[in-house]
Amino acid sequence: MNRDDSISQAVSSVLRSAAGEVRSAPAAKIESTAKTIALLGTFEVRNYGDHLFPAILRRAIAEFLEGAEVRLFSPSPATDYFDGTAIHAFEDLGRQNPPMDAFVIAGGDIVRFDPYPHPGPHGPPTAAYSKMLVRAAFHACASGKPLAWNAPGIPFPFTGTQKGVMEKVLASTGYISVRDPDSKDRLSFWKGPIEVVPDSGFLLSKYFPKRHLEPIQSGLRKALGLDDGYLVFHASPATTDKGQAAAAAQHVCRLAEALNLPILLLPLGPAHGDREFLAEIQQQQPGRFRLLEQDFHPLAIASLIAHAAFYVGTGLHGNITAVAYRVPCVTVNVLELSKLRHFGNLTGQPVLSAWAQLSEKVAALKAQAALSENQLNALQDQISGHLQKLLSYIGRTQPVESANETKLFELMDTVMENDRAERTDTGKLEELEELGAVNRQLEEQCRGLRARAGAQNLRLSQLLKENLRFSQENEVLTQSLAETNLLNRKLQGSLVWLPFKPFRWLEKAIRRQRKRLQAKLFPAEIEEVPPPRPPLADAANLLWEDSAVDYKRYLALCEQHGFDASNKTERDLAALPFQPLISILIP
Repeated sequence: MNRDDSISQAVSSVLRSAAGEVRSAPAAKIESTAKTIALLGTFEVRNYGDHLFPAILRRAIAEFLEGAEVRLFSPSPATDYFDGTAIHAFEDLGRQNPPMDAFVIAGGDIVRFDPYPHPGPHGPPTAAYSKMLVRAAFHACASGKPLAWNAPGIPFPFTGTQKGVMEKVLASTGYISVRDPDSKDRLSFWKGPIEVVPDSGFLLSKYFPKRHLEPIQSGLRKALGLDDGYLVFHASPATTDKGQAAAAAQHVCRLAEALNLPILLLPLGPAHGDREFLAEIQQQQPGRFRLLEQDFHPLAIASLIAHAAFYVGTGLHGNITAVAYRVPCVTVNVLELSKLRHFGNLTGQPVLSAWAQLSEKVAALKAQAALSENQLNALQDQISGHLQKLLSYIGRTQPVESANETKLFELMDTVMENDRAERTDTGKLEELEELGAVNRQLEEQCRGLRARAGAQNLRLSQLLKENLRFSQENEVLTQSLAETNLLNRKLQGSLVWLPFKPFRWLEKAIRRQRKRLQAKLFPAEIEEVPPPRPPLADAANLLWEDSAVDYKRYLALCEQHGFDASNKTERDLAALPFQPLISILIP
């Protein structure tokens, strides 16, 4: 058995033991008619935090409800990284058999309208976030089933059009909860009740206690050669400034030196580019970091953090995991994200606004204590109370009656059509000006291409005209040449033998004229394909009955085409042995 297999078996064993512990928990069961619950989120994305939401909600449902099944829905179909179950696409919500009894919006920063950044197997589903909200509300209205929110985050303010959509979505939602005060403030236009509860990730240590993770950690120690004490460091380009890799490396190293700990670089969100960004940090201080490049199961990631001596991170769920397993931690919030600021207020753990503060506050960080057990229990009790409210709602009640549900799709169309106006309203004028400059450059290029194409078309027209004229002249010359050839053959086959060399000379002259025309009108590299000539009557065996008439025709041809035949004719005639015949031919 290789080391990866031993870790996988340990994970499977922990999942089985945790399920058994949940089923045997003495919690009061909630009476429920909901047997199939649709959980909507971005679970197909390779991101640690997104994998925790369905895992924890499944175990909460097993703790508080009897016999309910959770089905996962995401922008693209996939397989759940945590429990290995199927993930369906949002479009399949209405195709389930049996149909869904309830709908739940999972956690994470997923209540938003910006384009979805993660491509699926058939291209990027750009409207995935808005599609999730609208489809969940539509199916809840259409089927008369409850819809609830499991404390998601709202990272950006809504525009006017988006507020119109959200009002319809919220009117279809019977239980609304968000994970921080800023998210609630962004719903200030809604007058209904809104709960603010901590992220459900804090329940990780409740459903997967540290003692249950020990077999996984044992396999990780053997596979990775880990010591008992180490510092876990996570940084993501999604939650920090990508241009500060050097500063991050410098100050994390100083903190690790003060703590006398080796540093493990742990990517939590490969979908966000964590692995590449941590590799860049590693290059800043060669030999000081160890980058873990394997794709670990979420429980293996939790185990690495749970058994660390210290944790430094820029993401929310890495820090939540550290707090859940009572590991001292520090959050670096360079981008001033509200979710990280709220995490610090909630837990009392330090949240720094610059990397340099890791060095400036190293003495205080060395003395940093983990969250107390009582504080952790209070957080977990608050979240468990929220989940019981949520499950009670979806298990017992019907959703709030909504206005015409088809209006949801009409408003979504309005959002897409007015995207440019919304960008202006939210102050993104620079982006619009940049797009306008690019558009003007493309128009200028198109004008240049049209001008060049016009010049080429004009030249082509001239060539076609010249080709037509050449064809006409060539046709005349071809006819003359054919006539000359006929005269020559008649001379050769006649009973009267005369050395009429001028006829052969005329043929050659015509051929030379054709070559000059061809050289003038066509480049040398163009190979002329002569058209087929009409068949000529074979006069080789005919008697030459009227040689004088034929010779006069020769002189007419010379005159027609501007050939001087007089001198050559005199030489040829002077050489004739029968002078009396000359007077007959030329009167």
